[in-house]
Amino acid sequence: MRRTGWIGIVCVALSGCVILGYAGGGLGDAKSVERRYERLSREGWPKPILVFSNGVNVDAEIALGRVLFYDESLSADGKVSCGSCHTSYTAFAHVDHKLSHGVFDREGRRNAPALMNLAWQSGFMWDGAIQHLELQSMAPIAAHTEMGMSLQDYLNGIKQNPRYQSLFALAYPNQPISLPLALKAIARFELTFVSDQSRYDSMRRQQISFTQQENRGYALFQKFCAACHTEPLFTRPGYEYNGWADGLKGMDSAGVVVSGLDRGRALVTGLVNDAYHMKIPTLRNVEVSFPYMHNGGFQSLYQVVKNYSGKRLVVRGDGGGSGISGDSGEGQRKVIDISLDANERVDLVAFLMTLTDRKFLYSMDFVDPRQSPRK
Repeated sequence: MRRTGWIGIVCVALSGCVILGYAGGGLGDAKSVERRYERLSREGWPKPILVFSNGVNVDAEIALGRVLFYDESLSADGKVSCGSCHTSYTAFAHVDHKLSHGVFDREGRRNAPALMNLAWQSGFMWDGAIQHLELQSMAPIAAHTEMGMSLQDYLNGIKQNPRYQSLFALAYPNQPISLPLALKAIARFELTFVSDQSRYDSMRRQQISFTQQENRGYALFQKFCAACHTEPLFTRPGYEYNGWADGLKGMDSAGVVVSGLDRGRALVTGLVNDAYHMKIPTLRNVEVSFPYMHNGGFQSLYQVVKNYSGKRLVVRGDGGGSGISGDSGEGQRKVIDISLDANERVDLVAFLMTLTDRKFLYSMDFVDPRQSPRK
């Protein structure tokens, strides 16, 4: 069966809400659209899918979203926030456990993915259950194993905190505090998670040259990995099966005990051909975003590379596995036989290390504002 629970929640919670603009349409005249790209556009990158709308209060919205992102009081036990599972210095990944842990130390179903360059993405969660960044936050807020709040209790918690009165007034003048505005502010903050200052980026800008080992690793990456992890974002739309089907354990977002294999994208689309397919994660900052895979199955990059070596992967290609309108990506298959000896594995890892962006990882603009001397 297709999973539809979130659709009902979204329709009720966001009725009448104007959400962040998609670049595909509905954004006004061409000049207006171009202004919206200015803050997120990067030379040599595709145009972002999500963009900032025009307005003088964007910085105030980002500041509000940052406070909400790190507010543990807005959870069932008062100890969990978005930032609990998404730590800025590990590329907003969760490195403490294979699977994310939420309120009352409940174990989640999957590893929390790294967060960056979200403006260039249209599907969220490992299975793509959420199709808009502004809606994504509702899933962890309401999930039994994450923040464990009803949406109404979450909103009440905001309204009862005097600090939010002034923050909302600055971000959204003359508008009452509401759940859609809170979600919008969180998305605004998350859109600022742009990583483009790695050694790889310096090489692309011809500011440096790779070492011989890094060049060897880059060639191997292009041969075996680039079909899924497409430059320069090192991801692409779609869902692929990487050869590992693992047990789904614990509870789902409604607190129902589940077991069996994690069917991934098929849990959303109901399509047999989507079984075990997951969203393609970005490899940017992969050095620090362990453990790897949706189930946190590998602790080191070398383990990942070693376990891929010798595998035959069937890649569905760009747009594969969207699961929309019955499209499971059939007809674009590419077979990749991965063969790497011990030295080549080391070379490939050396290249992957060039994707680390320390300016992004250590930016004080992303940390909990209670820890930042500038905020």
